[in-house]
Amino acid sequence: KALNTIRSASPCIQKGVQDNIEVSGDKAVFTRTHEGKTAYVAISKGAAYSQTFSNVKSGSYIEYSSGSDGSYTKKEVNVSSSHTLSVPANGFAFIEPK
Repeated sequence: KALNTIRSASPCIQKGVQDNIEVSGDKAVFTRTHEGKTAYVAISKGAAYSQTFSNVKSGSYIEYSSGSDGSYTKKEVNVSSSHTLSVPANGFAFIEPK
């Protein structure tokens, strides 16, 4: 539910070309690129985990993370070449450029 709400407001997530990094078991890690902007996405259908993305263009991003009650959090983060996301159990986390 939360991801659907975000998707409608995010061109990268909604329309971006997907490049899978890892899709196995309960884990999906990928990027989505649209009009020169890239979102870095990690999803869990099981246990929580941490995911580090390397070679991220430095700058200001918005980080989203799902909550256990169908909500999500949103905060601004500054990225300098890599970024680690904490992916909640049965949830998602991603960053996209501001």
